[in-house]
Amino acid sequence: METSGGEVEAYFYRDTADLELALEDRQTKPVRVNVIVNPSIYEVSMSDYVTSLLGIVLLDVKKGLWRLADEDKVRTNAEPMEWI
Repeated sequence: METSGGEVEAYFYRDTADLELALEDRQTKPVRVNVIVNPSIYEVSMSDYVTSLLGIVLLDVKKGLWRLADEDKVRTNAEPMEWI
């Protein structure tokens, strides 16, 4: 896989995981996603495609403000988690 830091070995799993948002006040519908694992990276990122499937509308990326497409409630990003 070609990255900004150069070429790295990564693992691609097609159509292998169900992803849903973990929200305290409501449940969301899971979406089926592909997973790419880069052993050098310890955080999760989502493509714009998956963000759209989940119904996420970005309001202010720098401030971490977003909402779901079917609501007016402004939400804030959760604290980062490291996945080791």
